[in-house]
Amino acid sequence: VKYVSYIGDDDSKTYKGIVDAQPYGDQIVKKKSVLDTSRKEWVQDYVIKKKTKGIGGAGKLTGKLIDELSLYYGLAIRRNSDNINNMKKEIWATLYHKLSTDEKPQHDRCPSDADSWCTWQSAKAKNTLASYSHKKPLNEEVFKAIQPIYEELTNDDLLTGCLGAYTQNSNESFNSTVWNLALKNFSSGKVVLDITTDIAVCTFNDGISSVMNIMKVLNLPIGPNCYNFCSEIDALPVDQAERSMSEVANIARSNILSVRKSKDEENIAVESQLYGAGIAD
Repeated sequence: VKYVSYIGDDDSKTYKGIVDAQPYGDQIVKKKSVLDTSRKEWVQDYVIKKKTKGIGGAGKLTGKLIDELSLYYGLAIRRNSDNINNMKKEIWATLYHKLSTDEKPQHDRCPSDADSWCTWQSAKAKNTLASYSHKKPLNEEVFKAIQPIYEELTNDDLLTGCLGAYTQNSNESFNSTVWNLALKNFSSGKVVLDITTDIAVCTFNDGISSVMNIMKVLNLPIGPNCYNFCSEIDALPVDQAERSMSEVANIARSNILSVRKSKDEENIAVESQLYGAGIAD
């Protein structure tokens, strides 16, 4: 296996370490994580809301609107993961879509077909614009406040890193598999870490049943209890996926997300106090 791209956020020192080490002698291309980039917009919108007077509250830059804008930003990248220009066009389309009114619709950047995510363009394609009514638009003050954020997050260098719409989820899940075998609170040498990494690759890709193949190589007997245990463990992700589709699970997931975002807001507030301009003066 030879890696040609690195997926990570701007805070990671790993990329510099890989470039300095030159493991393959080739240049490693750095890719952005879509989830990290979307979160960056969420954080910047939240900071703008806190710093700019008069743009928070009902009808303005609410937490719900910030969530929607960051979600639309991520979707625009995913829908156009192979084309920077289309990516940029749809990102701006989502903002102007929110700014539109019945008197001044601004949907020229939105996809123009009956299946468009833009309800105005969809209504136009279906000849039902006569009965269409816009929701309450984005406040003009809010638009002016967050416009610089969109300028920054639609520059070509950043969007080039988003081509392919990669995320770190799989990597983080694999890392979790490794460290569940080689616990960080115990000292493990390179041999142990190499073995746990090999086992993690097998179980991550093919499930816990792959351990039975390792046992065969080691000439270890495989009894019915071992077989049944592996089969039951491998069936768990399927059961969990089915449960995750239930309405109750969706509500629970939404509540967990709200708690996490509240914690993020607290962290941002603390960070601005510790590292704000003039703190060291």
